[in-house]
Amino acid sequence: NRMDSVERLGKLRELFFASPGRVLGGRNMGVEAQANYPENQLWVESRVTFAALHIVGSNNGLAPWFGGAETPAQTAAREAEVADRNAANIAWLEHAFAVAREQSSAGVVLFFQADLLADFVPGVSGHTAFVRRLADLAAAFGRPVLLVSGDSHDYRVDVGVEWFSLYCATPLANVTQIIVDRSIEEDTDWLRLRVDPGSPNVFSWEQVFVPSALVP
Repeated sequence: NRMDSVERLGKLRELFFASPGRVLGGRNMGVEAQANYPENQLWVESRVTFAALHIVGSNNGLAPWFGGAETPAQTAAREAEVADRNAANIAWLEHAFAVAREQSSAGVVLFFQADLLADFVPGVSGHTAFVRRLADLAAAFGRPVLLVSGDSHDYRVDVGVEWFSLYCATPLANVTQIIVDRSIEEDTDWLRLRVDPGSPNVFSWEQVFVPSALVP
């Protein structure tokens, strides 16, 4: 179906972010939400700064809608959405690291959809500005930074993010990207993340498989 992505985004915000700064799930937990981008959220827990950012695959949304069969007006809308969202994401990234410094956080966790390695597009990558700013901020922060993503869907752990070099950014030993599995094929699993702000690595994780007998 040919759906207007901007219109669909508005509907998602209406359904899931009707009360910016409050989370779903019954916890009644308060978070900080970015103005005009309520899906961009931030909270501090266990001496770690957590932030969610609206960073998507399909070259950060630059891929043409409808397989390329879009009107000039749709092209303009798509490009404007990407430009505005990318600026907002970089501002939110900078805010997250500022909070981490102010709170003396032991680490930073960033959640977003895009797999920044698999989604790299030579010469025209929609993630370049974000990755380069992330590299600068993470290097200055100096403590563990964890990127938790989906999109490519197969479990993978990139310690040291060597692929930063694709974006002409310096790979960093304190940055790790984890791609969570999609769990819709022959296995069902989830990612368990542990936080120990007193340990040098701060974060540890494991892929937890659900016994087939427990899967509906």
